[in-house]
Amino acid sequence: MTSNQKPAPKLLEHIGRVFEQMRAEAKSEQVRGKHVLVWEGHTTKLFAQLRMPTPYYSSVLRRLQDMKCIEQLSRGGGSAESRWALLDDPTREAFDSTGPRQGKTRLSLVEKQVSTLQMGQETLMDRIARLEHESGFSTTEMEHETRLAAGD
Repeated sequence: MTSNQKPAPKLLEHIGRVFEQMRAEAKSEQVRGKHVLVWEGHTTKLFAQLRMPTPYYSSVLRRLQDMKCIEQLSRGGGSAESRWALLDDPTREAFDSTGPRQGKTRLSLVEKQVSTLQMGQETLMDRIARLEHESGFSTTEMEHETRLAAGD
């Protein structure tokens, strides 16, 4: 690693481990006229076997596909195993080029959701205030009326 290169992110390490295990268990097949390695199995069991943290499951498989390292040939489920063609080794360059786009990191998505919720809350509060003003009835008066009706 050069001095200006960042250390590999944990996600890339997990991607490499999953791909290497798939390669170790894969068999050679003809797929669409090409000779490729094909891994068959339950991806959930693969992750458990590697003691991979569950939150990485989707991001590892999605990123391997985005990086054009694997392609799903058939989907598993229940007792059926999924089939994956192994196309290319994962690299740091492919990882960086398919990484979260600006504004697409998990934190930025959560921040955007919080901001949207806050704007929605402000809009609702403004509407309530406007309705109270137009009706001459305040929320505190409404709460008092509700308590009286309930017998508090």
